[in-house]
Amino acid sequence: MAQTADIENLQIILQVPISNINYQQGCADIYSDGTKIGTLFTYRLATVTTFDTAQSEVNKLNWMTIFQKYKEEFTTLVAKELPDQELLIVPATFGHIYVKDRKTTDLLGYYKCTFLKSGWQVFKSA
Repeated sequence: MAQTADIENLQIILQVPISNINYQQGCADIYSDGTKIGTLFTYRLATVTTFDTAQSEVNKLNWMTIFQKYKEEFTTLVAKELPDQELLIVPATFGHIYVKDRKTTDLLGYYKCTFLKSGWQVFKSA
């Protein structure tokens, strides 16, 4: 069972909701909203657990599970920035979405989805 501090720290690092962490020898299963999204390698020094959050490891986590659960919320948030567009939201790399015009499928932007204590926010990436 994960300590609350580890869950909060990992949630800050990954910027997605984390509901639980199940530790195993040298790694940890990561859960978002009760569903396993993958495993990260860990190491522990004294009482501090460090997760391998290199981008190559984070990209192995199951973003699709999180995306499917929050797709409508992402669409609503992006629509506030692009109110006159019919949007098609498509998952990209972990924590990111592509936003396309639904009619033409032209790419309108690449957005970072960030979960904070106040909820989801989306930011257009360069």
